[in-house]
Amino acid sequence: MHYCILVITKEFPTNKVLEKKMTPYSEETFYEQFGENDEIPTTARPQFLWDYWKVGGRYCAKIKLKIDKANEEYNWDFIVREARAGRLFRSMLLEDCLKKKVIFFEEDYYPYIGYYDDYLRVDGAKIKDIIDFEDLAINHNWGFIGKDDEVYSRDYYNGEKWIDDDQYEEKVRKAIEDVSDCYACIIDIHD
Repeated sequence: MHYCILVITKEFPTNKVLEKKMTPYSEETFYEQFGENDEIPTTARPQFLWDYWKVGGRYCAKIKLKIDKANEEYNWDFIVREARAGRLFRSMLLEDCLKKKVIFFEEDYYPYIGYYDDYLRVDGAKIKDIIDFEDLAINHNWGFIGKDDEVYSRDYYNGEKWIDDDQYEEKVRKAIEDVSDCYACIIDIHD
């Protein structure tokens, strides 16, 4: 099954940074701590496990990155020498196209992903630049990893049965109170 996870990082969410956040939930990492015949205690299981993950994936472009033409960091009015995708925000569409040299300028794709509506649909961005971040964080994900590595999911498997977390939304709301200087990235996990 696939699940949508929102990951908050203090630094730009490169694949290396995300790998560090995701490693504790790797099936391989989890199961290698037990012997072949060991019984796994239900209390040892994390909120979720994955056998692979991907930025965006089937949950791609859920983030609306605000286009503020006065924001000098993004320099929206100009074609830039160093691509914004992969440096200022994550967009697997743009990053893959740039790697394959499908386009000469990433700006050529902006109209297709929301530019004329004053945002870009991306997979990761600075939280202060995300439109409706609170709604995204609380209502549009199955799981959450916070800036201090707190982890929540709407439900989880304890090794015997699935358990609902009726407090999920409140926990996430509390965890996002002081994250405007951080980044958010959508991850598609598979278990």
